Amino acid sequence: MNRQKAQILSFALGVLIPTTLIAACLRQFQVTNNWAANALMFVPGLVAAILRLRWREGFKVVGWGITTAMNSLTAAR
Repeated sequence: MNRQKAQILSFALGVLIPTTLIAACLRQFQVTNNWAANALMFVPGLVAAILRLRWREGFKVVGWGITTAMNSLTAAR
C-alpha cells in the first residue's frame, strides 16, 4: 500500500473509531446535553491537525496563510 492510501486509511480510522466510541459512551451514560453531541464535530479537525503534525507535513501547504488567501482574491479578478 502506498503512503497516500495509508494516510487516508489512518485518518478515516482515526476519526471513525473515536467518534463511534464517544457516541456510544454518550448513549451509555445517558448524556443528553446538546453540547456533548455537538463537540463530536471537532474530532475530524483535531485528528487531521494531529496527523499533519505527526507526519511533519505542516499547515502551510494546505493554504493556511495570509499570502495564499490574498493570491486567491487577486486571481479571481
